[in-house]
Amino acid sequence: MPDAVTDLRDLARGLLERREVDAVIGYAATKQPGRTRPVVVTTPDGAGQLVWNRFCVNNLAVYLTRDGIMKKHSKVAVTAKGCDVRSIVALMQERG
Repeated sequence: MPDAVTDLRDLARGLLERREVDAVIGYAATKQPGRTRPVVVTTPDGAGQLVWNRFCVNNLAVYLTRDGIMKKHSKVAVTAKGCDVRSIVALMQERG
């Protein structure tokens, strides 16, 4: 049975190694059980901190609207749930 977290980390690592993206926005574990936090990964080794579980609830699309992230990184991948994808599509339509 495939492990979703391992697959996610491998995919993010590969995208960063091949320089297909400059950053991956995802979720990382916290010291508090049952919580995750948004994280921006910019190195292949950093992909090891990515997690995917039922506690990944923040809408990461909001990070695409933050000038600092998009000014530093022209190509960004986002680990997104369905609702996040809809937000990302709406942002793309607004920016034309």
